[in-house]
Amino acid sequence: MPSSKTTSETVAESVKSASGRQGRSLLRHHENQSHTRNAISAWGIEALGLLIAIIAFVAIVITLTVHQGRPLPEWPHLISINALIAIFTAILKSALILPVASGISRLKWLWFTQPREAGDLEHFDSASKGPWGSFLLLLDLRGRHLAALGALITVLATAIDPFSQQILDYHECLRPAQGAGAAPATIPITNYYGAGSYFANGDSKITDGNMTAGIYMGLINPPANLSSTIVPNCATGNCTFSTNASDTYTTVAMCSSCTDISKTILNTTTSEQLNYTTPSGCQIGPGAVVANSTYVVDESDDADTSFVNIDILTAQNSPKGDGSRAFAARCKLIPCVNTYTGNVSNGILHETLVSSTVMPHAGAAFIYWYSLVLPSVRRNGNEISCAPTAKPRHPTDLCSDIGFTPYNFTATNQQCWPNDCVWTLGVNPSGGIQALMVELFQGSYVTDIDGIPEGVPWMVNLYNQGDTGLARLETAFAGLADQITSVMRQKGDNSTSPLAVGTTLGVQTCVGVRWSWLSFPAALIGLTIGFFAITFLRISSSEVRKLWKSGSLVLLFHGLSIYSLHRVEEGQPEQRADAEDDAKKVTTQLQWSGEEFEFVEASSSKR
Repeated sequence: MPSSKTTSETVAESVKSASGRQGRSLLRHHENQSHTRNAISAWGIEALGLLIAIIAFVAIVITLTVHQGRPLPEWPHLISINALIAIFTAILKSALILPVASGISRLKWLWFTQPREAGDLEHFDSASKGPWGSFLLLLDLRGRHLAALGALITVLATAIDPFSQQILDYHECLRPAQGAGAAPATIPITNYYGAGSYFANGDSKITDGNMTAGIYMGLINPPANLSSTIVPNCATGNCTFSTNASDTYTTVAMCSSCTDISKTILNTTTSEQLNYTTPSGCQIGPGAVVANSTYVVDESDDADTSFVNIDILTAQNSPKGDGSRAFAARCKLIPCVNTYTGNVSNGILHETLVSSTVMPHAGAAFIYWYSLVLPSVRRNGNEISCAPTAKPRHPTDLCSDIGFTPYNFTATNQQCWPNDCVWTLGVNPSGGIQALMVELFQGSYVTDIDGIPEGVPWMVNLYNQGDTGLARLETAFAGLADQITSVMRQKGDNSTSPLAVGTTLGVQTCVGVRWSWLSFPAALIGLTIGFFAITFLRISSSEVRKLWKSGSLVLLFHGLSIYSLHRVEEGQPEQRADAEDDAKKVTTQLQWSGEEFEFVEASSSKR
């Protein structure tokens, strides 16, 4: 009867078995840890090179971002942004090639896990050394192996330098001037215009010489725009008064408008007489035959209340020969407060009208003026409220028993405002401008016979060779209003409102960035990361990870059989080309024997 194991023996065997399993488990764990450490150690330099390439690219981006749109930095003469970009590019290129070259060198062992020509080893080694060898390997592999991607990256990397040279774009730019040219720029504006003469009995209303000349100029040779009549103080010829949308300046101004009133024309023309009239008193034709005529009347009984009303009536022969056509328009001059943004470019002022507010009529009988208080004003770049107070808060405050604002025109109690909140067209110019306009336009006309207009110069200018439509009149009166505004701004009282102050700009060289040229090195970095990751995974999961990184043709010959080596060495080649030709005669394969790799001769190569 066979003897049975004792309990103690069974327990001992169980413990021994468990210990063995635990030992094997620990051994596998140790091997896995060792494999991980070896993989990291084997690829550490390549990973560091890739990291340096990424850091260099980020440094380029940061450098460009910091200096984009800014003047060239005042660095030492030997250092420039171009030099800095060139240094970062050189680091990027060199660091990028490191993991690619190493990857190609290691991938040759995967290539030889299949039967290959022995000469392929030299092709891989050449590819890992520079772009020419990579180009030849690229032609040889034709995309059939991962090493072809590495070869492509190596070839493309030669173009990084010319691409980096296209990134920077230097151009002239305007920046705040330094030194002698840094004096603040100014534009004339005014809160109050009061030049002229006005007597209490109303018999004499006279504009001053500047305004009289301005009105004549505005009627005979109106400016193209208001900006062309204003003379800014800008030392360099380039200044800005509005760095953003909120930077505005406000001034007393004159506005204009024209409306078509042709529907009010009364036509009593007969076959023998031309006769057109308007309710305001304009009349063309009674007792005469006029081919083309223009007639103007001012201060008519039916005209609505405004600063100046000008009614214009024209009659022209129809181009179809079926009689005449009449046109009438009412044009107005209206005191207003305008807000602008502006800048000076190459010595030319450019202003943009932001808003316009009509100034209401104030006063009584023959003593009247136009004044306005806006809800707020900009003072030193800040929005300041213009709320009235019962008593002055500062000695310069303006007070009145009559409300200035259109929202409180009939106020009877005293109200006070900061002086820069009040805009006023004074009594003297109010009466003087009106009187001069009546004198110039009342009863004036132009007669056009045989294409030769006759009349006072300003009426001939309005007639415009018979093209006296609404658009023409709007342009003419806008020019007149701009000229009057120009005189107000340049000859007004600046004691309550200083000049509009801006920034004087100087021409400097600024840095521009063509970001699209960075796409090429960015794409190469992306390809390199992909190539490195795939190569790392494939090599780490293969037994060839145990091989050296690179080798030479001698190593291959050393591993061949005596017979194969003797066959290759026949002829004793002395030139490298002969050695490579002989290497092509041998087909070899890398095989794992269980303990080490060996090159063995194979029957045929696999391409």
